[in-house]
Order: sequence, then C-alpha cells, then structure tokens
Amino acid sequence: MYPRSLSLILIAATLSFVALSLDYVSYPVLAGPVTSELGLTYTQSGLMMSIFAIFYAFMQVPSGILSDKFGGGRVIVLSTLLMGLSCLGFGLSSSFGGALFSRLMIGAGAGFILPASTKLLSSSFPARDLDGAMGIFGSAFGIGFIVSFAAIPWILGASNWRMGAVFTGIFTLAVTIPCWAVLWRSKVVNPTEKISPSPSVFEGLFSKNLVYLILINFTGLAVVVGITTWAPLYLTRSLNISLVEAGFMVAVLGVMEIISSFAGGVLTPKIGGGKVVVISMAMCVALPILLILAPSAWAGLLIMAAVGWAGSFFVPPVFARVSLSASREHSGAVFGVFGMASFIGSSITPIIVGYILDTMGRYDIGFLTISIIAILGLIGSVLFWKKAGLNAVRVDSFQAEGKNIIASKPLSREQGAQK
Repeated sequence: MYPRSLSLILIAATLSFVALSLDYVSYPVLAGPVTSELGLTYTQSGLMMSIFAIFYAFMQVPSGILSDKFGGGRVIVLSTLLMGLSCLGFGLSSSFGGALFSRLMIGAGAGFILPASTKLLSSSFPARDLDGAMGIFGSAFGIGFIVSFAAIPWILGASNWRMGAVFTGIFTLAVTIPCWAVLWRSKVVNPTEKISPSPSVFEGLFSKNLVYLILINFTGLAVVVGITTWAPLYLTRSLNISLVEAGFMVAVLGVMEIISSFAGGVLTPKIGGGKVVVISMAMCVALPILLILAPSAWAGLLIMAAVGWAGSFFVPPVFARVSLSASREHSGAVFGVFGMASFIGSSITPIIVGYILDTMGRYDIGFLTISIIAILGLIGSVLFWKKAGLNAVRVDSFQAEGKNIIASKPLSREQGAQK
C-alpha cells in the first residue's frame, strides 16, 4: 500500500504507540494487587493513573519542539528506552512514593511519543495518505489494550503484580530495538508536497478550531481512561465475575479500538470527518451511563466493545488535521500544544472517580460524572463540524490560512475526480 521506506516508518512508530498504550493501561489491571500490597486508598490508586497522564501532558510541548529540531525518530527511541526502564523500576517499588515516582517517569517518557510520531508521519506521508496512515497508527492503542488486559491477568494468576510490571518493561525495551534500527536516522522522505504554512508556530494555536479539536480529544481520552481505570474492579463486583474475565472484556475494548481506528481512516474520506467525530462523541456521552445499567456479563462485554469504538473512531480525522494545522517544520510543536491541553483534562477522570469511591462508595455516580464531562466533546464536535469545515472529506483540501488554520469546503465532484 505504501513504499517500503514509508511502511517501515509507520510500523516503527506504531510499535512505539503500542508500548505507550501497554505501559499506560497496565496499571488498571495491576491496581487491585498493588493497592492491597502497598496499602493504598482509592484516591492514591487513582493518582497512580493520573500522575502518568499529568506528566504525559507536560512533556507534549517539549517533545514537539525537540522533534522539530532533532527529528521525531530519535525522540521516539529515547522515549521507549526511558519507559522500559521506568516500568522495571515500578516492578521493584516497595512503597507508594517509589511506585508513584516510577509511574511519573513512565508518563514523562511516554509523553514524547505522540508529538514525535505525528511529526514523523506528517513529514513523511503525502497529505492524501495521512488519514489512512493515522488510522493504522491509532490502532496501536487498541493493540496495547489487548496485550495488557489479555496477558497481564494471566501473569497475575501465575505469579504477582511485580512480574506483570517487569513484563511491560521488557516488552517496551524490546520495541526500542526496531525503533532504533528504523527511526534513529530517519529523515523527511516526502518533502515535496506544500501546505500553506502559518507564519508562526504560535499563530492560531488558541483559535476556536484548535479548541474544538482539544475538546474532542479530551473527551475520548477522559471516557476511555476513566472507564478502563475503574471498569475491572467495577465489573468484578457488580457482575460477580473474575478479574481475568473482566480483563477479557477490556481486551475486547482494545480490539474495537483497532477496528474503529482503521474504520475512521477509511470512512473519513467517504462521509466526512464531521460525521465520524460526532458519532464518536455521542457514544462517549451515552456509554458510561449504559455501563452502570449493564444487567449481565454479556451486556458489559458489548458496552466495553462500544467504548473501544468510540475511543478511536475519531482519531484519524482529528489527528490528521492537527498535524496539518501549521507548516510541516512546526507540526511537532503544534501537536504538542494540542496534546498537552487534551491530556491535562483527561487525567482528571481516574482521580475524580477514585475520590467519589472513597467518599461515597458509588461507582454509578463516578461513571455518571464521566458522562457529564463527555458532553464537552459532543459540543466541540458539533461546533467544529458546522463552523470549521470538518465535513470536508479530504485532508489535503485543508489549507492553513492565518488564524483560521483548518477551514475548507467539501470537494466538488469535479475536484474529486481530479484528485
């Protein structure tokens, strides 16, 4: 489908995102044993998840700037190395402070992956292929879910949570090898396509358009992170199933994230990114409430699958347009600002639900809170669709023009035929 050089870059970047996903979502599976052994409260356990997201967010802008200066490939290699070593450190932790610091370092390392990868992909792929490439890249998050929620419960059954943490560290260090082989000396391989640049990397960053995109990504992350952090414990208690069975349900979520990311990349050029994003956001509002009402394990399984679909369906149209919202040489920094704002917001859901559990002991109120937060994304998706032209069906029809950095009209039939 793509030239060999582009395929190798896409595979390596996707593997780094798989490692990020695995390291991120492994904690919800390990949370029960970790909380028990280290004597954590629900709030402390939620903080273990949130601290990853907080430092992940803080590293977004530095990652974008470094990627613009030194290239995304080298940043990705160093990030996977730091993540792998920090995962091993988490497995050796004997106190809340040590475990929290390790999770902090995992998040700091992971924070460099997305801006660097987006910089690399947007600099390498023609704009006409970027939706599809982002769809493949976005599927990595679901692959990480599958590995985490399928393999780690089995490791817990055979050993303990420390071996689960060691497994994530070894996996991530193994990913560093192909990333180094392919990406360390990677350069822009398709610099010929021109997209009208924004005069300054900072011009238009806080326009309404980017705010809408931030709200959309914020919602997808808030819902998926909030549900996956607490769903395993909730499902085991409300539906009287084992942790392995609950882990399987969340692994299905990962499968659907893979499928939906591919589907988003395929359908965006056909039906328009606006419809894709609004569907995702509407599902994000409804699904936490439906999870509360799930009457059986089968219903829970279907709802978790739907969460996976909602969490990645919007990724290709949104990520592709953020990466093209400024000149290619500044795309890393632009995505860093987008990522920082999005992930700071989404990091609140695990700790908010944890606080609700500590003070009220009510999962239903916790998940209802996630649903209320998701309304922000639904508003952002509708506004962006109607006011900023996300109904355009081709990424390469978008031009950066001053502060209105992502405005365009749908292609006419004649233009589509010419394309």
